[in-house]
Amino acid sequence: MCMCGKPTINGEPDYSWDGQKRSVRPIDPPEMAEGDILMFDEPGRCGGTDAHCHHYRLVKFYSQRILIVKHGGGTERHLLSAWNKAMDTLVDSLDSNARFWMFNAIHHTIKGQVSKAEANVRAQWASAFIDKRIKKQKRKGNVRVWIDDKSPVSA
Repeated sequence: MCMCGKPTINGEPDYSWDGQKRSVRPIDPPEMAEGDILMFDEPGRCGGTDAHCHHYRLVKFYSQRILIVKHGGGTERHLLSAWNKAMDTLVDSLDSNARFWMFNAIHHTIKGQVSKAEANVRAQWASAFIDKRIKKQKRKGNVRVWIDDKSPVSA
């Protein structure tokens, strides 16, 4: 948790982790892939919430929009499949702070939904294992594994 005392963007003076020492937290953007066109670059910041460790970039890759985030756990790329021209207009009309917090909300929403989906898949496979519904088939060196939807017949 930062102790800046006022909203501070990475790369600006007055960043303070402990409330004592003041410094400039360096800007550490995520790398872009070949073919990415930078639309917006929003370094980490605070302002009610400490998000200094998150740096967002919205890039255009052909007609797609990808939100790239770099944080303490590494770099992630989120394909924003429902993005359209209206979203471009909206994001363009926002100031840097509003845009950063919007990207932050999108990132955390995606992460939350991915976690839920992973938990559901784990529960589905655990249940199938317990019920002995996991099936496999080996053919010409390839292995196919699936869950049999039919409940086993009780003997």
